[in-house]
Amino acid sequence: MEMINGTHITELLVYYTCLIIDLPEENGKPKLQDCSTTNGTSSSRIICVECNIASKFWDGEAVTDVRGMGHLISFLLWLVIVITGLFGIVTNFLIIIVLKGRNCKGTKFNFLLSVLAVYDLISCFSSILATTSFIACFMGWSTCGSRLSSYFIQISQSAMFFSRTLSIYMTIFITIHCYLGIAYPLRTRKWFSWTKTRMVPLLVLFISILLNGPKAIASFVDKRVHHGAEEDIQSLSNIPYVSRWREEWLQLWYKGAFVLLDFLDFTLPLPTFLVFNFLSYRKMN
Repeated sequence: MEMINGTHITELLVYYTCLIIDLPEENGKPKLQDCSTTNGTSSSRIICVECNIASKFWDGEAVTDVRGMGHLISFLLWLVIVITGLFGIVTNFLIIIVLKGRNCKGTKFNFLLSVLAVYDLISCFSSILATTSFIACFMGWSTCGSRLSSYFIQISQSAMFFSRTLSIYMTIFITIHCYLGIAYPLRTRKWFSWTKTRMVPLLVLFISILLNGPKAIASFVDKRVHHGAEEDIQSLSNIPYVSRWREEWLQLWYKGAFVLLDFLDFTLPLPTFLVFNFLSYRKMN
Protein backbone atom coordinates (compact mmCIF):
# COMPACT_ATOMS: atom_id res chain seq x y z
CA MET A 1 0.00 0.00 0.00
CA GLU A 2 1.41 3.34 -1.03
CA MET A 3 0.30 6.80 0.03
CA ILE A 4 1.25 9.98 -1.84
CA ASN A 5 0.65 13.22 0.09
CA GLY A 6 -2.16 11.47 1.95
CA THR A 7 -4.40 11.55 -1.18
CA HIS A 8 -3.40 8.53 -3.29
CA ILE A 9 -3.64 4.96 -1.97
CA THR A 10 -2.58 2.04 -4.17
CA GLU A 11 -3.19 -1.61 -3.32
CA LEU A 12 -1.08 -4.24 -5.11
CA LEU A 13 -3.27 -7.28 -5.72
CA VAL A 14 -2.01 -10.86 -5.78
CA TYR A 15 -1.84 -12.32 -9.29
CA TYR A 16 -4.67 -14.83 -8.81
CA THR A 17 -7.06 -12.00 -7.97
CA CYS A 18 -5.79 -10.13 -11.03
CA LEU A 19 -6.70 -13.13 -13.20
CA ILE A 20 -10.40 -12.93 -12.34
CA ILE A 21 -10.93 -9.17 -12.82
CA ASP A 22 -11.22 -7.11 -15.98
CA LEU A 23 -8.90 -4.14 -15.82
CA PRO A 24 -9.90 -1.04 -17.85
CA GLU A 25 -8.50 -0.48 -21.33
CA GLU A 26 -6.47 2.43 -22.65
CA ASN A 27 -5.74 2.78 -26.39
CA GLY A 28 -7.03 -0.73 -26.93
CA LYS A 29 -4.71 -2.29 -24.33
CA PRO A 30 -5.55 -3.28 -20.73
CA LYS A 31 -4.12 -1.04 -18.04
CA LEU A 32 -2.43 -2.47 -14.97
CA GLN A 33 -4.17 -0.04 -12.61
CA ASP A 34 -7.77 0.92 -11.92
CA CYS A 35 -8.67 3.89 -9.71
CA SER A 36 -11.84 5.09 -7.99
CA THR A 37 -14.03 7.62 -9.76
CA THR A 38 -16.00 8.79 -6.71
CA ASN A 39 -14.72 10.96 -3.91
CA GLY A 40 -15.69 8.72 -0.98
CA THR A 41 -15.27 10.50 2.34
CA SER A 42 -12.59 12.83 1.05
CA SER A 43 -12.89 14.96 -2.06
CA SER A 44 -9.16 14.69 -2.76
CA ARG A 45 -8.59 11.00 -2.07
CA ILE A 46 -8.04 8.45 -4.84
CA ILE A 47 -8.09 4.68 -4.23
CA CYS A 48 -6.37 2.47 -6.82
CA VAL A 49 -5.75 -1.24 -7.31
CA GLU A 50 -2.72 -2.41 -9.27
CA CYS A 51 -1.74 -5.69 -10.92
CA ASN A 52 1.58 -6.96 -12.25
CA ILE A 53 -0.16 -8.80 -15.09
CA ALA A 54 -2.97 -7.96 -17.52
CA SER A 55 -6.06 -10.08 -17.01
CA LYS A 56 -7.64 -9.64 -20.45
CA PHE A 57 -7.77 -12.63 -22.77
CA TRP A 58 -5.77 -12.39 -25.98
CA ASP A 59 -8.91 -11.71 -28.02
CA GLY A 60 -10.12 -8.98 -25.64
CA GLU A 61 -13.06 -10.86 -24.16
CA ALA A 62 -14.13 -10.24 -20.59
CA VAL A 63 -13.66 -12.69 -17.73
CA THR A 64 -17.45 -12.99 -17.49
CA ASP A 65 -17.79 -13.97 -21.18
CA VAL A 66 -17.67 -17.71 -20.50
CA ARG A 67 -18.46 -18.64 -24.13
CA GLY A 68 -15.51 -16.75 -25.59
CA MET A 69 -12.48 -18.27 -27.31
CA GLY A 70 -10.16 -17.53 -24.39
CA HIS A 71 -12.43 -19.44 -22.03
CA LEU A 72 -12.59 -22.37 -24.44
CA ILE A 73 -8.79 -22.52 -24.64
CA SER A 74 -8.56 -22.29 -20.84
CA PHE A 75 -11.07 -25.12 -20.51
CA LEU A 76 -9.13 -27.34 -22.93
CA LEU A 77 -5.86 -26.64 -21.13
CA TRP A 78 -7.57 -27.53 -17.85
CA LEU A 79 -8.69 -30.85 -19.34
CA VAL A 80 -5.11 -31.59 -20.41
CA ILE A 81 -3.85 -30.82 -16.91
CA VAL A 82 -6.54 -32.96 -15.29
CA ILE A 83 -5.92 -35.93 -17.60
CA THR A 84 -2.14 -35.63 -17.18
CA GLY A 85 -2.50 -35.20 -13.43
CA LEU A 86 -4.74 -38.26 -13.09
CA PHE A 87 -2.27 -40.27 -15.15
CA GLY A 88 0.53 -39.07 -12.85
CA ILE A 89 -1.46 -40.00 -9.75
CA VAL A 90 -2.10 -43.55 -11.01
CA THR A 91 1.48 -43.97 -12.25
CA ASN A 92 3.14 -42.74 -9.08
CA PHE A 93 0.78 -44.81 -6.94
CA LEU A 94 1.84 -47.94 -8.87
CA ILE A 95 5.52 -46.95 -8.52
CA ILE A 96 5.10 -46.70 -4.76
CA ILE A 97 3.49 -50.15 -4.62
CA VAL A 98 6.31 -51.69 -6.70
CA LEU A 99 9.10 -50.01 -4.72
CA LYS A 100 7.52 -51.13 -1.46
CA GLY A 101 7.54 -54.73 -2.68
CA ARG A 102 9.82 -57.35 -1.20
CA ASN A 103 12.22 -57.41 -4.17
CA CYS A 104 12.81 -53.63 -4.17
CA LYS A 105 13.23 -52.97 -0.45
CA GLY A 106 16.56 -52.32 1.19
CA THR A 107 18.31 -50.04 -1.32
CA LYS A 108 18.91 -46.36 -0.71
CA PHE A 109 18.21 -45.41 -4.30
CA ASN A 110 14.80 -47.11 -4.28
CA PHE A 111 14.02 -45.32 -1.02
CA LEU A 112 14.72 -41.96 -2.69
CA LEU A 113 12.62 -42.97 -5.70
CA SER A 114 9.69 -43.92 -3.48
CA VAL A 115 9.87 -40.54 -1.71
CA LEU A 116 9.97 -38.80 -5.12
CA ALA A 117 6.88 -40.78 -6.18
CA VAL A 118 5.04 -39.60 -3.05
CA TYR A 119 6.03 -35.98 -3.71
CA ASP A 120 4.98 -36.30 -7.38
CA LEU A 121 1.68 -37.79 -6.28
CA ILE A 122 1.02 -34.78 -4.04
CA SER A 123 2.12 -32.41 -6.83
CA CYS A 124 -0.28 -33.96 -9.37
CA PHE A 125 -3.20 -33.79 -6.96
CA SER A 126 -2.54 -30.19 -5.89
CA SER A 127 -2.10 -29.08 -9.54
CA ILE A 128 -5.51 -30.50 -10.41
CA LEU A 129 -7.01 -28.78 -7.38
CA ALA A 130 -5.41 -25.40 -8.15
CA THR A 131 -6.32 -25.33 -11.84
CA THR A 132 -9.85 -26.49 -11.07
CA SER A 133 -10.30 -23.57 -8.68
CA PHE A 134 -9.42 -21.18 -11.52
CA ILE A 135 -11.49 -22.83 -14.24
CA ALA A 136 -14.49 -23.01 -11.91
CA CYS A 137 -14.29 -19.24 -11.64
CA PHE A 138 -13.64 -18.65 -15.37
CA MET A 139 -16.50 -20.88 -16.50
CA GLY A 140 -19.00 -19.53 -13.96
CA TRP A 141 -19.20 -22.77 -11.97
CA SER A 142 -18.48 -20.87 -8.76
CA THR A 143 -18.80 -17.27 -7.60
CA CYS A 144 -15.61 -15.36 -8.33
CA GLY A 145 -14.33 -13.24 -5.49
CA SER A 146 -16.47 -14.77 -2.75
CA ARG A 147 -14.76 -15.40 0.58
CA LEU A 148 -14.85 -19.18 0.09
CA SER A 149 -13.56 -19.19 -3.50
CA SER A 150 -10.84 -16.65 -2.65
CA TYR A 151 -9.53 -18.77 0.23
CA PHE A 152 -9.79 -21.93 -1.87
CA ILE A 153 -7.76 -20.39 -4.71
CA GLN A 154 -5.14 -19.02 -2.31
CA ILE A 155 -4.69 -22.30 -0.42
CA SER A 156 -4.69 -24.48 -3.55
CA GLN A 157 -2.13 -22.24 -5.26
CA SER A 158 0.17 -22.33 -2.24
CA ALA A 159 -0.17 -26.13 -2.09
CA MET A 160 0.65 -26.44 -5.80
CA PHE A 161 3.84 -24.37 -5.55
CA PHE A 162 4.87 -26.10 -2.32
CA SER A 163 4.49 -29.61 -3.79
CA ARG A 164 6.10 -28.51 -7.06
CA THR A 165 9.23 -27.49 -5.17
CA LEU A 166 9.21 -30.81 -3.33
CA SER A 167 9.21 -32.75 -6.61
CA ILE A 168 11.80 -30.57 -8.33
CA TYR A 169 14.38 -30.55 -5.54
CA MET A 170 13.88 -34.24 -4.80
CA THR A 171 14.62 -34.90 -8.48
CA ILE A 172 17.74 -32.74 -8.27
CA PHE A 173 19.05 -34.60 -5.21
CA ILE A 174 18.44 -37.96 -6.92
CA THR A 175 20.26 -36.70 -10.03
CA ILE A 176 23.23 -35.60 -7.91
CA HIS A 177 23.17 -38.95 -6.11
CA CYS A 178 23.29 -40.79 -9.46
CA TYR A 179 26.23 -38.70 -10.65
CA LEU A 180 28.20 -39.26 -7.46
CA GLY A 181 27.45 -42.99 -7.62
CA ILE A 182 28.89 -43.13 -11.16
CA ALA A 183 31.85 -40.81 -10.56
CA TYR A 184 32.81 -41.94 -7.05
CA PRO A 185 31.17 -45.34 -6.43
CA LEU A 186 33.24 -46.32 -3.38
CA ARG A 187 33.08 -42.92 -1.69
CA THR A 188 29.35 -42.57 -2.30
CA ARG A 189 28.67 -45.49 0.02
CA LYS A 190 30.34 -43.57 2.84
CA TRP A 191 28.88 -40.20 1.89
CA PHE A 192 25.31 -41.52 1.76
CA SER A 193 24.72 -43.65 4.79
CA TRP A 194 21.16 -44.69 5.61
CA THR A 195 20.94 -41.91 8.18
CA LYS A 196 22.00 -39.23 5.66
CA THR A 197 19.77 -40.72 2.96
CA ARG A 198 16.74 -40.51 5.23
CA MET A 199 17.60 -36.87 5.91
CA VAL A 200 17.31 -35.93 2.21
CA PRO A 201 13.45 -35.84 2.13
CA LEU A 202 13.49 -33.69 5.28
CA LEU A 203 16.04 -31.35 3.68
CA VAL A 204 13.83 -31.04 0.58
CA LEU A 205 10.83 -30.34 2.80
CA PHE A 206 12.78 -27.57 4.55
CA ILE A 207 13.80 -26.05 1.19
CA SER A 208 10.19 -26.05 0.01
CA ILE A 209 9.00 -24.31 3.18
CA LEU A 210 11.83 -21.78 2.90
CA LEU A 211 11.05 -20.92 -0.73
CA ASN A 212 7.24 -20.92 -0.58
CA GLY A 213 6.45 -20.00 3.03
CA PRO A 214 7.14 -16.25 2.72
CA LYS A 215 4.82 -15.85 -0.25
CA ALA A 216 2.04 -17.78 1.46
CA ILE A 217 2.33 -15.56 4.54
CA ALA A 218 2.71 -12.32 2.56
CA SER A 219 -0.73 -12.50 0.95
CA PHE A 220 -4.15 -12.58 2.58
CA VAL A 221 -7.83 -12.53 1.65
CA ASP A 222 -9.78 -9.45 2.68
CA LYS A 223 -12.80 -7.40 1.70
CA ARG A 224 -12.11 -5.29 -1.34
CA VAL A 225 -10.36 -2.00 -0.77
CA HIS A 226 -12.64 0.30 1.22
CA HIS A 227 -10.46 2.42 3.52
CA GLY A 228 -13.47 3.67 5.44
CA ALA A 229 -15.81 4.28 2.50
CA GLU A 230 -17.26 2.50 -0.51
CA GLU A 231 -15.01 3.42 -3.41
CA ASP A 232 -16.11 3.12 -7.02
CA ILE A 233 -13.45 0.89 -8.58
CA GLN A 234 -15.07 -0.54 -11.69
CA SER A 235 -12.87 -3.66 -11.90
CA LEU A 236 -13.97 -4.76 -8.44
CA SER A 237 -17.67 -3.93 -8.82
CA ASN A 238 -18.64 -7.63 -8.67
CA ILE A 239 -15.73 -8.84 -6.51
CA PRO A 240 -16.51 -8.60 -2.77
CA TYR A 241 -13.19 -10.19 -1.65
CA VAL A 242 -9.68 -9.84 -3.03
CA SER A 243 -6.25 -11.29 -2.27
CA ARG A 244 -3.63 -8.63 -1.64
CA TRP A 245 -0.14 -8.29 -0.21
CA ARG A 246 0.57 -7.38 3.39
CA GLU A 247 2.24 -3.98 3.44
CA GLU A 248 5.12 -4.97 5.73
CA TRP A 249 5.88 -8.15 3.76
CA LEU A 250 5.57 -6.31 0.47
CA GLN A 251 8.37 -3.94 1.38
CA LEU A 252 10.56 -6.59 3.02
CA TRP A 253 10.11 -9.49 0.59
CA TYR A 254 8.26 -8.76 -2.61
CA LYS A 255 10.61 -6.12 -4.02
CA GLY A 256 13.81 -7.85 -2.88
CA ALA A 257 13.98 -11.34 -1.46
CA PHE A 258 11.17 -12.71 -3.64
CA VAL A 259 13.43 -12.23 -6.67
CA LEU A 260 16.03 -14.50 -5.07
CA LEU A 261 13.39 -17.04 -4.03
CA ASP A 262 11.98 -17.14 -7.57
CA PHE A 263 15.48 -17.67 -8.94
CA LEU A 264 16.08 -20.63 -6.61
CA ASP A 265 12.62 -22.11 -7.25
CA PHE A 266 12.07 -21.50 -10.97
CA THR A 267 15.38 -20.65 -12.70
CA LEU A 268 18.13 -22.63 -10.95
CA PRO A 269 16.65 -26.20 -10.94
CA LEU A 270 16.58 -26.82 -14.72
CA PRO A 271 20.23 -25.92 -15.50
CA THR A 272 21.34 -27.85 -12.38
CA PHE A 273 19.41 -30.90 -13.53
CA LEU A 274 20.84 -30.67 -17.07
CA VAL A 275 24.43 -30.17 -15.89
CA PHE A 276 24.45 -33.23 -13.60
CA ASN A 277 22.75 -35.38 -16.23
CA PHE A 278 25.37 -34.31 -18.76
CA LEU A 279 28.18 -35.09 -16.29
CA SER A 280 26.66 -38.52 -15.61
CA TYR A 281 26.48 -39.18 -19.35
CA ARG A 282 30.12 -38.18 -19.79
CA LYS A 283 31.22 -40.46 -16.96
CA MET A 284 29.38 -43.45 -18.43
CA ASN A 285 30.94 -42.89 -21.82
